[in-house]
Amino acid sequence: MALSWYLQNSAIQKLERLGYIAGQKFIEKSTKDMPRFKDELDSMKFICKEMWMMIYKKQIDNLRTNHHGVYNLHDYK
Repeated sequence: MALSWYLQNSAIQKLERLGYIAGQKFIEKSTKDMPRFKDELDSMKFICKEMWMMIYKKQIDNLRTNHHGVYNLHDYK
């Protein structure tokens, strides 16, 4: 029983690591010719306008912040 849990947990960790690396490479290639972002808001604007468009072929519907470093992205479709 414990071995089964360990193997499942190990597979999940490998899949998460693979997703992280793929996302990191995607962002690096997408931003290599762009100037550095000045602040968090520039990063969020890039995510909402350009990255979202590359992945989902549409801009995000809504970006909100509580002005304490928390951003809420809303995609209604």
